[in-house]
Amino acid sequence: MIPSRLICIPIAIETGGMYFRELWTSLSEPEQDFLEYLITEETPHPQNKSTVRRLIRKKILKKTGDCYRFQVPLVETFITQMVTEW
Repeated sequence: MIPSRLICIPIAIETGGMYFRELWTSLSEPEQDFLEYLITEETPHPQNKSTVRRLIRKKILKKTGDCYRFQVPLVETFITQMVTEW
């Protein structure tokens, strides 16, 4: 039996697709680049701290110790899909 959360995540992304696409397109290119780097690299080192501060202020990222993490798992899942489909 497949856990219900694994079924619900794709449905939530599909249903909220317009929101997630709007969120992505509202980000600046440096913000998108950093999020892509966060998805594809183990330890991102931001070159532009103001970019990271903006992502934290927009509630997309949170700082946990020395790491940056996505604040909302669905946003992380959507951006991961965006990055891996390119």
